[in-house]
Amino acid sequence: MSTAQSRSAVGLVGLGHMGSVMAHHFLASGREVVGWDRRPEALQELAAGGGTAAEKLAEVASARVVISIVFDDDGTRAVTLGADGLLEALPPGGIHVVMASVSPALARELAAAHEARGQHLLAASVFGRPEAAESAELLINCSGPASAYAEVEPLLSVLGTPRWIGDEPAQAMLVKTMGNSLIHTTVEMLREMFRFLKAGGIDEQLAKELLIDTLFPGPIYSGYAQRYIDDPSSAAMIDMARKDRRNCLEAAHEMGVDLPVIRFLGEHDLP
Repeated sequence: MSTAQSRSAVGLVGLGHMGSVMAHHFLASGREVVGWDRRPEALQELAAGGGTAAEKLAEVASARVVISIVFDDDGTRAVTLGADGLLEALPPGGIHVVMASVSPALARELAAAHEARGQHLLAASVFGRPEAAESAELLINCSGPASAYAEVEPLLSVLGTPRWIGDEPAQAMLVKTMGNSLIHTTVEMLREMFRFLKAGGIDEQLAKELLIDTLFPGPIYSGYAQRYIDDPSSAAMIDMARKDRRNCLEAAHEMGVDLPVIRFLGEHDLP
């Protein structure tokens, strides 16, 4: 790939639901996408959509700017620091954009490793449900070198609204872990609200109209309240939510900050 081509291309590691939607948006914007995933069917889907399926992880670094969006710390560490990973494959000046929800500690670790190689790490935490990804309305909070953000901002704008919030890569992940912890706390309060008012004979939809739509309108309260009404099981804790809350509590411990409400929810595995 020539230098000009590499600047118009993007590497993508992780072609799950979010990654595949991102690939679609990048391709639709006229960019070349070089993607890698452990699942052959994900690579086949990328190739069918006009992207380039990398046989080896290191091949995505030909794009110079590489986005990784895998499940957790272990997966992100493996694709970055593992054999033939991004740390070895990216050229000097290359940019690794971490869009997975990882711990602030890992963001710092990877940033230091990339810096030692003359590369850059930009943490880019994402807020938005799958439908927001499909409509390119994600909220993307970025932290890391300002020069790296300036280079990738047009790329991230294809996916939604990016914003640079500071030089320290961990900052974007602090925002992400706390944001998700706030959502989890809200979901538990909504569950308790519905149980409480239903016991008093107040219909769930009416309860939503009286308390949520009037006092707390917005995508989180109104959206999750309606999801609960439609399917109460949707409020159950999932592995990803547990991971984000654990990351939040670990970061708080490192900074000497007590989060008693979030800690209580974690100790009781709520919601």
